[in-house]
Amino acid sequence: MDKKYIKLLILTLLITISTYVKQSMALDNDAMFSALSISVDAVDKDATLARKQAIANGQSLGLFKVLERIVAPKDFENLPEVPDEIISDMVQDISVSDEKTSKVRYIANLDIRYKPESIKKYLKDLGVSFVQAPSKPYLLLPLYYSQSNEVFLWESLNSWAKAWIMADYSVIPLIIPEGNEEDIKNIDIKDILSINKDAFLNWQKLYNANGGVIIAEIKDLGNRLKFKAIKYENGVEKEVIQLNYSYKNDLASALKTIVKNYILKTESNYRDSHSINIADDTFLTVVVPLSSISDWLNIESKLKEIATITKIELKAIKKDKAQIELWFADGLDNLSTSLNEKELEIKLVSDDIYEITYIKEDDSNLKE
Repeated sequence: MDKKYIKLLILTLLITISTYVKQSMALDNDAMFSALSISVDAVDKDATLARKQAIANGQSLGLFKVLERIVAPKDFENLPEVPDEIISDMVQDISVSDEKTSKVRYIANLDIRYKPESIKKYLKDLGVSFVQAPSKPYLLLPLYYSQSNEVFLWESLNSWAKAWIMADYSVIPLIIPEGNEEDIKNIDIKDILSINKDAFLNWQKLYNANGGVIIAEIKDLGNRLKFKAIKYENGVEKEVIQLNYSYKNDLASALKTIVKNYILKTESNYRDSHSINIADDTFLTVVVPLSSISDWLNIESKLKEIATITKIELKAIKKDKAQIELWFADGLDNLSTSLNEKELEIKLVSDDIYEITYIKEDDSNLKE
């Protein structure tokens, strides 16, 4: 077989696999750039015009929700109004349900997905910082203390668990077990109450909660609720949020309000601390040594998980190395730190050429 043909076949295979990986990863962040259950209701001269107006209104409202989700509050307040024609260009697709029409009215629910790159470019051109990717997921365990001081995790009396399961969140994914047989087998409430950090680490692995574990407890003191959420990352206590809330008769609504306020607070904090301005992004020419094709796919996958990396452009690939243009924001030091977290390192190897490799294990302290 012709060598040129073989090289072309390999490169085509690489591009195909790379595209599949990129699309698969994009699905992980899809919720950040989607707006679900947008209710629209419009009246016009006829149903066709009413539908057109309703869709435009829904697209505008949906984009508002997406921008509110990814832009830090202080910047979101100053965003200009986006023209309808620009919004339409940002829409990837729309799913319509529960349509109702009359001669002059149109009602429906819309699920709208926006093009991430279009929104990112729009914010970049404005010089606005925004969150590039959601946080790692956390396992959240809701403990409910009744007025008689009984403690519940998933039992039917636990409206607290239901409030979390029904909650709306996006930037910080929460994994909330629903108390099926497998959950009951895996998680012992005694380990939660005794702060068994070894158990926490085990649960992180079982539920793919790479962020950590959050213990969210509520104590019903009779018309007053005492809330405390403790976040553990790899068994280490990282954050404690507490508040008191008074209510009259509707306990379920009070619990939902506390959940909503907690999510708003933590997601706002995440946006403030993880927003990146990519208007001043830059690029490096990087060589990646390879021992196999799977090496490149693995390293590329790790690079795509780093929020400050805005683009990876494959320039050339050979049997033993790949050459890329790596676009990133937030400085080389932060890029280096992020790479280290992925067990990768970057170093300058010649004038304007960098190299990314796996971090080599230091065997100087190993004993035979």
